[in-house]
Amino acid sequence: MVATSCKKNDDDTSSSTTVYSNSRTTTQVMKFYIKANADVMENLDSVFFTIDPDRSIIYNADSMPVNTKVTGLVPSVTFASSVRSVVFSVTGGTARKDTTFTYRSTVNDSIDFTGFVTMAVTSSDGTSVHNYEVKVNVHKVNPDSLVWPQQWRRSLPGNGVSERKTVFYSGRFVTLAKEESQYMLYATGSPLQGTWESQPMPFEPAVESFSSTTDNLYVLDKNGNLFESSDGLEWNAAGVTWYSVLGGYGSRLLGVMRDGDEFLYDEYPRPDGYITKMVDANFPVRDASQLVEMDNTWSVHAQALLAGGTTASGKNSAAVWGYDGKLWAQISRDNKLPALRNATLLCYYSYKKRTGTARSFKNPTWLVMGGRTTDGLLNNKVYASTDQCITWGEAATSMQLPAYVVGFWGAQAFVIEEDVTATSAQAPRFAAPVQPVTSWKCPYVYLLGGYGQDGTPLDYMWRGVLNRLMFKPLY
Repeated sequence: MVATSCKKNDDDTSSSTTVYSNSRTTTQVMKFYIKANADVMENLDSVFFTIDPDRSIIYNADSMPVNTKVTGLVPSVTFASSVRSVVFSVTGGTARKDTTFTYRSTVNDSIDFTGFVTMAVTSSDGTSVHNYEVKVNVHKVNPDSLVWPQQWRRSLPGNGVSERKTVFYSGRFVTLAKEESQYMLYATGSPLQGTWESQPMPFEPAVESFSSTTDNLYVLDKNGNLFESSDGLEWNAAGVTWYSVLGGYGSRLLGVMRDGDEFLYDEYPRPDGYITKMVDANFPVRDASQLVEMDNTWSVHAQALLAGGTTASGKNSAAVWGYDGKLWAQISRDNKLPALRNATLLCYYSYKKRTGTARSFKNPTWLVMGGRTTDGLLNNKVYASTDQCITWGEAATSMQLPAYVVGFWGAQAFVIEEDVTATSAQAPRFAAPVQPVTSWKCPYVYLLGGYGQDGTPLDYMWRGVLNRLMFKPLY
């Protein structure tokens, strides 16, 4: 597994539970939490603890941040009715090896939760005793790190490749490559498995223009003539000549047409009544990132966005532009992004804590990585936006690329959901007889190809994931 937390096996409770009576109402725990201590963690008292009477476990399913110190935490426990006694026992703690004490709500006795902790609850009449195991889980790894395990790196297909570009089409990764003596098309459903089908191209394409829509593959030839294919085998001329291809928007392809010294927005196939318009002065007519399409809550239509590129006047762009099905408009409103050519844009996720609580919530996060700066050097920083590309800043250290992922430009990134399975079930957050989660969808980032500083193709693929997304969902 890429990421694990320090939680023990929740199914193994044989040594921690003793029930002397079938009646639980007299020893029932209604609420358990850890009292506030800002020296340990902000909003410590808001950490949610699951109370599982069937397995006699109390635990926080959402683990605390990595390196949280749990050697001196003060619990607070609420019961359904009055009880005679509550006794905590700790075995094998790092700060206190073996400790036993009687819990009193008015006394702030701390517990070393690095050890094995039990809580024995005796009913008010002394006839019933219920032993709970109490666990405070802490992540072993930073859940908010975007990791790129080296064991997931794979070689890309082709021999003597000098140019390469990959698109995601019809559930498959499709790569167009210029090799020593020919142009080849490769396709696979899983780059991790390393098995690619191959097919020679019947003409010389402009590799950098390779793109896809929901219905077709597209590429320009060396003269700018647009060709389309539904299967990669048979290619037909579209009857359109373009300066560059921007990318797919649903079933339409977006591009730039040149008429003398003028550059015009264009689409194929053109919608009824479509009229070409001159591109905005700051719009990138070439060298932009791949076009990324997304749905959002603030627009009726899907948005497609691209970053960076070169304008008609030859300047590098530092802006993010968006298309809503009718119009192009600049989305970014600050200058925190550097001017980049051939950068990589993707929409992924990060997690943000809500004010007043220790819980984190999933937040769509746009990332820009790679690319070439105005002086021709490689950009080695990752930039992030959590407000739909309006404002930008350097991504957190945990989201930056590791040193072994060398600098690049012209790479393609795709976020693909894949099934993840768990070998054991985790108790739900609420007391209800529900089916435990044993499999879920996890979004992985596939980063393919690109070029090094000297223009040499990078013949490999990386797969990345946010650690947290590999953890079994809480419910």
